[in-house]
Amino acid sequence: MPRVDGQDFSWLRMPFLHTYIALDKPVDFHGYMSGYRDEPPVCVKVRGILINDWDMLKAPALKIDKAPPNATRILQVIFFVPLDDDPGNVHIASLCVAGNELIIDTRCTDWGTRQRMLTWLIHIVNFLSSPSVKLAPAQVDAALQKARIRRGKEPLPGWYEITYRKVCHDYTPGPTTSKALEHGFRYDVRGHFKRFEHGRMTGRVIWCPPHQRGLKHDLYKPKTYRVGARIDEAPVWTGGAS
Repeated sequence: MPRVDGQDFSWLRMPFLHTYIALDKPVDFHGYMSGYRDEPPVCVKVRGILINDWDMLKAPALKIDKAPPNATRILQVIFFVPLDDDPGNVHIASLCVAGNELIIDTRCTDWGTRQRMLTWLIHIVNFLSSPSVKLAPAQVDAALQKARIRRGKEPLPGWYEITYRKVCHDYTPGPTTSKALEHGFRYDVRGHFKRFEHGRMTGRVIWCPPHQRGLKHDLYKPKTYRVGARIDEAPVWTGGAS
């Protein structure tokens, strides 16, 4: 996570208050330590993950050690880790957001295990809040909903599809863009860092890898950069690969 002096961490939030991640299959957590027992690191199976984004004003019962008065939110990640002698075992790690400070809860659990969980949590926040990712709402077919209601069943809830924005500034509600921007030819874009100075992404730095624009066009215009030359040598040029 980028760190800059005076960075405001208010952007560090989930798009939903409660997010449950249903894993296709259990995930191995190597080097797991519960912190409650005097035992060596083990490998356990994580079978589900719940992420909560708590407002401290609406959930005053939540506490974190050494939380300052200006603390506003708590990000909480819960790994469901059933053990042979404890099928209901969970592992919880919490991160308190207080202006330009992030405070890690230091109670009970093993520090190394908790640190890895919070690192994973921040990666998830970065992914879901990235400008290149779109959460497109989807609804169950209306005919199916009516049939369920006739049979006395609860209607099925809608969901969100995670898709990538097809073009810059694509903020349409659907999973695809109705009208895309057009490029007249194919050209190179070198890798660069994007630093956000305004809006909810203020303070974040995101790496944009090298890529090409206008891929549907056969006409390719390589972009070249003069990188320098010695007096006794010919100029050196670089360009993107076709």
